[in-house]
Amino acid sequence: MPEIKVTPLGAGQDVGRSCILVSIGGKNIMLDCGMHMGYNDDRRFPDFSYVTQNGRLTDFLDCVIISISRTSHKMY
Repeated sequence: MPEIKVTPLGAGQDVGRSCILVSIGGKNIMLDCGMHMGYNDDRRFPDFSYVTQNGRLTDFLDCVIISISRTSHKMY
C-alpha cells in the first residue's frame, strides 16, 4: 500500500484559506485553495512555501480538487 501524507497549507483553526495537500504514491493532490476574507495581505492566502521550494506550484501538483464553491475554499 502506498504511503499517504496529509499536509495542511492553510486554514487549520481559521475559517477561510482552506488548503490541504495529499501525497499518495508520488502523486500530489491539492484539496481546495481558498482565501481568508479577513486579511488584505499575504495572510489571505495559503502558505505555499512548503511546495514551492524547488520550483513552481503548478510543476509540483498533479491534481486540484475544489470541494465547494465558496471563496474560503477557492481563489478566483
